[in-house]
Amino acid sequence: MGLVSNSINKRKLKPGDHIYCYRTLHLYSHHGIYVGDNMVIHYQQTYDDDDDDNDDDDDCCEVCGFNRKKHRGVIKTCLDCFLNGHHRVFRFEYQVSPAHFFAKRSGTCSVAPRDPPNVVIQRATEENNNNKFGQYDLMKNNCESFATYCMTGKRSSEQASSVQTTAKVVYKSLANKPISIENLAKTAVEAYCARKLKKLEHIQQHQKTK
Repeated sequence: MGLVSNSINKRKLKPGDHIYCYRTLHLYSHHGIYVGDNMVIHYQQTYDDDDDDNDDDDDCCEVCGFNRKKHRGVIKTCLDCFLNGHHRVFRFEYQVSPAHFFAKRSGTCSVAPRDPPNVVIQRATEENNNNKFGQYDLMKNNCESFATYCMTGKRSSEQASSVQTTAKVVYKSLANKPISIENLAKTAVEAYCARKLKKLEHIQQHQKTK
């Protein structure tokens, strides 16, 4: 792992690792806690899809019993169900340098320290047993929020923060301007700079809490 990619061989995963995989053309990532024995505790939507009534037990995983349409909230599944057809798994990095954090894509690393593996697994297991992590919210309470809570005791989602920052910049820049290649290019640059400034704020906040 390093500055370019956090990809890791599945056989090198350790209990207590914060892992993630990319979904839908790398547009977003799904996060969870690897707890050993090829199992992952992760958090997904707490509300039902419209077609869930047509689901049956034939859709359950033969390895872990997971049913994608029936099981909600904090769940424990095998690694293959977590990856959902994707072959590459990535490990989220903690306590990286400010320069490393600034250069990396949001939702892949943090300058914050992580707690010991036994504490991480205990938090994840308790949430899995209680399933009271709250209502799923894409921006405020998502899978990355769950994983970072297990790792640090605090909920945080850099991925969601980046999306919110970009949306604000795009709305502000294009609301009263004609759509053109020049304006789109300027907006893209402004959004990039805004995301980097947001990262700097994250670093400064963490340094103040040391």
